[in-house]
Amino acid sequence: MLKTRKPLVAYGGNLLNKLRPRHITVVLANEGRMLFSRLIIPCLSLRKKHFLLWNSQTEYFLHKYNTTWRNERSVELSAVKQFLSLHTNGTLLEFGNVLEHYKLGDPDIVVDLYEKGLRVTNVDIVDFHSEVKFSSIVSISTIEHVGWDETPQSSTKTKIALDRLISLVSPGGILFITAPTGHNPFLDEIIRDGIPSMIRQTFLVRDGFEWNAQSQFVSIPYGSKGPGAASVWIAEIGPN
Repeated sequence: MLKTRKPLVAYGGNLLNKLRPRHITVVLANEGRMLFSRLIIPCLSLRKKHFLLWNSQTEYFLHKYNTTWRNERSVELSAVKQFLSLHTNGTLLEFGNVLEHYKLGDPDIVVDLYEKGLRVTNVDIVDFHSEVKFSSIVSISTIEHVGWDETPQSSTKTKIALDRLISLVSPGGILFITAPTGHNPFLDEIIRDGIPSMIRQTFLVRDGFEWNAQSQFVSIPYGSKGPGAASVWIAEIGPN
């Protein structure tokens, strides 16, 4: 079984991890940045910069929640905002409760095993079933936790989860998905081997707080270039 040092996530982990002094320090620091975000965001140089997404210069997404300018959220949320603006009709499923925090979308159903909410279905994605399929499915940095950040780890569950998401896409529909590479080796292998119904994908590599696009698979250890991911996968996938 592959092993790696688990990254420190401000609001994740079990109770024992949450009570550790280093974890509490991370949470307090993040809360402080969120509190003063109105002062911080206007001063950020990222406000005047862009990253390349699908051959288009795209603005970074700067928001106080999760202080997006410090991590991969700055590019993931810009990408999903663009995707949702182009796919306004039909049914929308979200895997992982993210859009709500940024008021970016209005999913019909949100599947999230842990977070509570009025429209959140608390079920493991591999156990989720629906009588209808969805014209759009969105998942932001969630799939990498499946099978890897679980006990016991599973070398097959990550693929089962991804296959389940793809199976829920209606004919002509699209699964929009992002995830850090360099975190879950099972997911890295799936991406590297290729997904048959892939429409398009891109990889972004961190350079300070900026991100550079490349077309080829890249996997840099999570947290090795600053807070959060060092490399990110963004993809649009069609139905089987």
